[in-house]
Amino acid sequence: MRSAIIVLTFTLAACDPGNAPSAPVETASALPAGFPSDDLVQNSANCVVYLGLSIQANATPDGRDAPIMSQAAGQWEASLRIDGGLTDIEARQLIASSVNPLTATPAAERDAAAAWCVEHAPEPDPTN
Repeated sequence: MRSAIIVLTFTLAACDPGNAPSAPVETASALPAGFPSDDLVQNSANCVVYLGLSIQANATPDGRDAPIMSQAAGQWEASLRIDGGLTDIEARQLIASSVNPLTATPAAERDAAAAWCVEHAPEPDPTN
């Protein structure tokens, strides 16, 4: 449905650029270099950080607010333990070691990554 809205918006913009609303930015084109990666553990840690940075900046990437981003961050952190097999200490250390390298990410890329992380958050553990 979302892609249909984006296509419709672009179609309207092409028909009458003077009267069409500005088209939404497709977040995939603004993602940081190398993100997402093929490594689930790296993506999980990076998503926790990107989501935390966006929350801290009071950003609302693609309309996602702090509660939605916090929930997604929790799901990615749980994935480190459930899917990645990390202990609580290992997960916290990996997340902490990911903060400094990602802090300098430009806001647009950070927020695009946060939106991607919300959209692709792992399912909550059904056993809890």
